[in-house]
Parts: sequence; C-alpha cells; structure tokens
Amino acid sequence: MPRTDELPERGRVGASTGYVPHPGIIVTDLGDELVLFDPTNGEMYALQGPGRVAWSALGEGEAAAVDALVTRFEVEREQAAADVAALVRDLLQAGLIVERPGGDARP
Repeated sequence: MPRTDELPERGRVGASTGYVPHPGIIVTDLGDELVLFDPTNGEMYALQGPGRVAWSALGEGEAAAVDALVTRFEVEREQAAADVAALVRDLLQAGLIVERPGGDARP
C-alpha cells in the first residue's frame, strides 16, 4: 500500500476549489492514517501526517488545506501551498477526488 508520509515540493494552489472523494472511493479512518480504497482497480492508498491533515481540509478548498498545514506543522505558507497543490494533483490523477459540485468550496 503506497504511503504519503511527506508531500512533494512543487505546484501552485487555487484558493477556493473544494474537493470530495470520487464516488465509489471507500475512505477508512484508522486513527493515525486514512486508507483510501478504489474498488474499481483494487488499489489502496494511505495518507498520514501532512497528507491526512490536508485531506481533512480539502472539502473547504485548497486554501483551507494550506492553512491547516501551516497551523499544524508550522511550515512556511509557500511550502504548504506547494505541498497541497502536489497532493491535489496526485489525488486527481489517481481518481481519488473530484471537484465539489459547483466547483467552489463550501460557503
């Protein structure tokens, strides 16, 4: 099962786009990590640490995920933004998330 303990350093962030799990993705909270299971291909993914914190805030938008990382891990905002952008890119590419219907974060 791939692990995302550290997020890659790259990318830019769009402030208001919220994301939700792709329909059919099974998300299981195991305390220290989230396990994402895609039953269409049998792939499992694990999010720990920064990835787990960012995932929890992505429904509110990428800016909220950046804020969560800055607050929780005391990292520079620019680094957190790059990390969130990379995570979103990876999650979209894996088919694990989709933009929230309407494209914007929750009011």
